[in-house]
Amino acid sequence: PGLVPGGENGPGGGWGTWVTGSEPFTSLHWRAAEGFFKYMVLEDPDWNFRTFDFDDALDFALDKVGGELDSVNPDLDRFRDTGSKLIVYHGWSDAQISPLNATQYYERVVESVGSAEEVHDSYRLFMAPGMGHCGGGEGPSVFDKMALIEAWVEEGRAPDHVLATKFGPEGEVEMRRPLCAYPARAVYDGNGDPKREESFSCATR
Repeated sequence: PGLVPGGENGPGGGWGTWVTGSEPFTSLHWRAAEGFFKYMVLEDPDWNFRTFDFDDALDFALDKVGGELDSVNPDLDRFRDTGSKLIVYHGWSDAQISPLNATQYYERVVESVGSAEEVHDSYRLFMAPGMGHCGGGEGPSVFDKMALIEAWVEEGRAPDHVLATKFGPEGEVEMRRPLCAYPARAVYDGNGDPKREESFSCATR
């Protein structure tokens, strides 16, 4: 899926860094894609992208390296049967990897398993509004991932929501908001301070 609107001008990791670059052939998407086809797929350091045939090259890439690189299989039965737990998070303003990858994969897992309730026994997804690639951005994105997985695995406390923080340049807290286990989302109460977590609650719609 494509990128979603809202993070085009994000600080430090918006579309200027990932998609467009400051000038032609400087974006991180371009550098990653050219290197991927040149060295991993075609194994030809002299390959010229102007000879690229999308249909043929894509099929060839999928056949050659898809099995090693793609993480798209929704069958988590063996993982779930061992009692393992998985927490995934993704920023809605990620300009590197579309956040729709995360939500679509979650939906495919639910479809494979049969119900969201069963999926939530072992796998929870948290989508972070305003968060860029792995962190940063306009929204709160800092939270203790290890503490969440430890509490779930060791104490059986599954996270329905996590509290994320955005820090300012001097380390001060700029805002805190809950990130809700997908498909729930944080809904503003309409009256409180939008920079405080108590002004939000998790709701499915």
